[in-house]
Amino acid sequence: MVCLLWPPAGLSLVVLYRAGLGYWPGVWLGAFVTNASLCGWGESAIVSTGVTIAAVAATGILRRLRFDRQFHSIADARAFLIAVAVAASIAATVGVAVLYLFKALHGDPPGRAFLNWWLGDAGGMLVVAPGLLAFSRTDLRRMRREGKLRGLVASSLFLIAFGFVLYSGFVPTGRLALPATFLLMLLVARSASLYRIWPASLQIAYIACWVIWNNHNLSGPSVYLEPAIRIYAAWAFLVTASVVSIGIASLLAERDAVERQLKTSEETYRALVHDNPALIGRFSTDGKLIFANETFRRAYELSAKNVSGLWSRNKDTNRQQTPNYFEITGLARDMKTLTLLSELDDPEHPVCFETRQDSGPASGRTYRWTARAVDMSSSVVFEYHVVGLDVTEQKRAEAERKTLETQAIQTQQYEAIGVLAGGIAHEFNNILTGLIGNTDLAMMMLPKNADVRPMLAEVLRGAQRAAELTRQLSTYAGQTDTHPRPHSVDAIVKSCERLVEVVLPKHCAIRYIPSDPRAMAVVDETKIRQLFLSLVTNAAEAVAERTRSGLIEVRVGVRSVECTTDQHRWMNGGALVPGEYVELEVSDNGCGMNATTLARVFEPFFTTKFPGRGLGMAAVLGIVQDHAGAIRVESEMDRGTVVRVLLPTQSTSIDFPTPMPRSIRRSGRISSSKLIRQ
Repeated sequence: MVCLLWPPAGLSLVVLYRAGLGYWPGVWLGAFVTNASLCGWGESAIVSTGVTIAAVAATGILRRLRFDRQFHSIADARAFLIAVAVAASIAATVGVAVLYLFKALHGDPPGRAFLNWWLGDAGGMLVVAPGLLAFSRTDLRRMRREGKLRGLVASSLFLIAFGFVLYSGFVPTGRLALPATFLLMLLVARSASLYRIWPASLQIAYIACWVIWNNHNLSGPSVYLEPAIRIYAAWAFLVTASVVSIGIASLLAERDAVERQLKTSEETYRALVHDNPALIGRFSTDGKLIFANETFRRAYELSAKNVSGLWSRNKDTNRQQTPNYFEITGLARDMKTLTLLSELDDPEHPVCFETRQDSGPASGRTYRWTARAVDMSSSVVFEYHVVGLDVTEQKRAEAERKTLETQAIQTQQYEAIGVLAGGIAHEFNNILTGLIGNTDLAMMMLPKNADVRPMLAEVLRGAQRAAELTRQLSTYAGQTDTHPRPHSVDAIVKSCERLVEVVLPKHCAIRYIPSDPRAMAVVDETKIRQLFLSLVTNAAEAVAERTRSGLIEVRVGVRSVECTTDQHRWMNGGALVPGEYVELEVSDNGCGMNATTLARVFEPFFTTKFPGRGLGMAAVLGIVQDHAGAIRVESEMDRGTVVRVLLPTQSTSIDFPTPMPRSIRRSGRISSSKLIRQ
């Protein structure tokens, strides 16, 4: 029986696999010493060589097949069985050949001797090797950490007690005692399913000791069988228990590995989905939100039903609590998008749309969504998968970019018009200077009762009006001298009170809001007075078009401009320098302006009034640019207009535009001033 279940074969495999192939001399020496007592030294040397080759071959096969000694998959169990079969075949072939050559079979058939040898080595490796291969202290620590160690000890003690009762003679010998041994196989299978391979293998080794002892003493449950049948039945029982435990442990280990992979994949998916900055969700055809990631729930302040972000589909009690995608995103009023979603039936062709939240937690946000159909069965769409991106900042940046581009184009246009206006004003100014001077001289030479005197006076008045027009053009073109000094803008405004009363309509009032005493700007007093009068005049004309009573408010304050200020809303000649500015604000409740008029408000010769020349706001812009300031106009139809002007203070580092010297301005144009020279 010991030969039919030969433990040294399993020990040899364990030593070479765990310690390394370099220990093969020890295996050979152990086999030689063991066999030397049974046969001669020559026969023992050859048999030991065959045993060593078998162990080396088994180890090579296991490593070639990438065997995991913890039996973590069915592939590991298959590799182990293949290695056992090959190793047992090599050892049995060499051993039987030696016995046959040295005539040591004693009349036994070689086939039976080969079978017994093969069964002995295979049984020894199947019973002994798995437990010693798979055992590790790390596994013990893991079992203690998971609370399984106590269960393993209790299970092992119960099996030891049950085996002692069954095989020590307490159970009566007979045919009914044999089925009781299969209860041990069930206990071993349970250990393999709960604690994996090495506890079950050690329990099988314990049972094997009892089976060998009973067969040696002719006792135990199978004593009534014939000796040969009893030995083969015991081998089949032990090997079957070992193979079953290996199969169960490998299968469950592979299942556990798949479960761990699925759990890891689920956690990875959850982390990727819930930590994704995009809004990810899934909703049914009627809009019921089935799933929403953390970003989605935070954006719309939705309560999480569970960790995965799923809402119940079937419970009627939760229908009122389940969010509706169409309602929370505002798509319920967008019939065009709803029609596109209803016609969506191909997962390969998603639908893209945008929503803007006008109310709720995500008010003011704009989202760009991509929706596609999912869960298609028989060409019927049941659900939609949607991914949304917050494009609010992108939209805002695009709007700012377009505004800046428009402002840049507008600035270039105004600059080009300014150059043209400056040239025209200069030429006309030369002509008008000579015309006015000669007319004055002619009137001085004529007698007071001359008939042409009234006509010359009319010519003089027309020339003076034209000169005023050219002065406005020069102001817009920035070709007038500027002498900035620190002035109180509030004092300049108060000095214009009497002039303002002249231009105000009867049903209009003006109110001066108390100003900040720090409102000291570096300005040219005359030009700021002209700027203020132009703004008040425009406001009075806007109020005059309304039948109800009007009101003009004037406020002077201090504004701090930072680098992050929304500077593109200010009209100026260049970048607005950060610092403190005096802000002059003139607001009215007049007729207001539409978007088209507001876009052309600074354009020269553009006016909506019949008697106007369209140079008032153009001159204002020129004055503002001369002072390195900025201006902003806000207006709505039938609600009024607000004009704000920023003028730099002494604390702001401003490089004021240097006026062009007169010699340079008029260079090359002396030939056109013949009338003046005359």
